[in-house]
Amino acid sequence: MKENYDLPTFRVSEDQYKNIYGMFAGLGQFEIAEERMAQRIKAIPNGKRDLHLLLSVGNKLMRHIIATVPEEKREAVKRQAKHTHFDILIRPRMRMVEKNEIVVAADDLHAALYFAHEQCKMCFKENCRACKLGRSLDHLLAYDREGKSWAGVDFSALMD
Repeated sequence: MKENYDLPTFRVSEDQYKNIYGMFAGLGQFEIAEERMAQRIKAIPNGKRDLHLLLSVGNKLMRHIIATVPEEKREAVKRQAKHTHFDILIRPRMRMVEKNEIVVAADDLHAALYFAHEQCKMCFKENCRACKLGRSLDHLLAYDREGKSWAGVDFSALMD
């Protein structure tokens, strides 16, 4: 049964192209799951029916979304969509942003700093600039030690 909706067309931004291809890839994963996970899906009450319903509604939505793409781009989008796939990336809590910069979750950084500070408390050096750990703490924390060693600094106030 073919739907005859008179849908408006809109220019498609680069982000929207990525979303369209991502949606196609997602539907493709459900189609793959139907084969690869047949035993699991069969074990779920109404699992096969629900999966087919999801695919049916998803494919209908994608047909309608494609119908809103300007006609001159529509065929290219359909061709490209056939070649989309999903890669799953589990983002680590710490990741590289630029060459020498990383993003770390604050609670993980606080835990590492706490243990580093425990090391400083056992150190008798007054010149933290001569210590690799002391220099690292100077770089990580925007705190003026006023010439004191890190051993005497109250970290609880720094990590709020």
